[in-house]
Amino acid sequence: MTRLKLNRNWAVLGVAVAVGLIAAFSVQRYIRERVEAAQPAAVDAQTVDIIVAATPLSRGDRLNSANLAVRKVPKEWVHSNAVRPRDFENIENKAMLTTAVAGEPILQAQIEGQRDAAFSASLGNGRRAVTVPVDEISSISGLLVPGDAIDLILSVRHEGKVKLLPVMQDVKVMATGTQVQHGQGRNKDENRTFSTVTLNATPEDARRIMAAREVGKVTALLRAPGDTAQQAARTEDALALLGIARATGRGGRAAVQVLYGGRSSDAARPLNETRHAAGEPRADSTALE
Repeated sequence: MTRLKLNRNWAVLGVAVAVGLIAAFSVQRYIRERVEAAQPAAVDAQTVDIIVAATPLSRGDRLNSANLAVRKVPKEWVHSNAVRPRDFENIENKAMLTTAVAGEPILQAQIEGQRDAAFSASLGNGRRAVTVPVDEISSISGLLVPGDAIDLILSVRHEGKVKLLPVMQDVKVMATGTQVQHGQGRNKDENRTFSTVTLNATPEDARRIMAAREVGKVTALLRAPGDTAQQAARTEDALALLGIARATGRGGRAAVQVLYGGRSSDAARPLNETRHAAGEPRADSTALE
């Protein structure tokens, strides 16, 4: 009886060991399959170089080649504010505003004086950033984003008529409100409202924009990506564009129809010209404008 009981215990122990080995083998196989599935994606992923902390950094530490390093990371993982190797000269000997652990990416916002410098660095030599107020219509109902290209059209009343004329063409949007990068700080459900747009312009174009704001209403026309075509710059009459401009005779004066024996003439002529043709002296005081 005792022998039978011992055999049964050994059998139970053997089954338990077998189940454990099977479980361990299954887990190992699952992990290996997951690693193999992830490897092709890692090999094919496009990587970029960013600057990371080589050693733990504290607030106030000065950045240099000894406490910084370059690391390759997948492009889709790179923070929009990450410091790149090309930025090293701008951050060298600058103080950290926050702490960072070894291997952590360094962001522009973590470095002394870099937040404002980063935006101005996006301007080329001889370029100016000009900020203009917008409303819901002139900002394409809030759909403008940094990086878009727009045309600026001025509508102004001049000599009793509404004139339309281009102010600038293919001007780049640098920021909408405080958003300086496409998608920065935006959630899918966040309301895209802003009251200003910052544009990249030459000093002369910046003055033209300021002048246009003073004399009329400036509206933005959104361009398709890659569209750099320049349209002929001309001033157009708003009523003429709509096909409701008043017909005029020669010289821009309103024509008065002249009747002969109850019938109209072949062509209407201004009344002062008709009187002159009939032998009456021409007098500016009798002209019907």
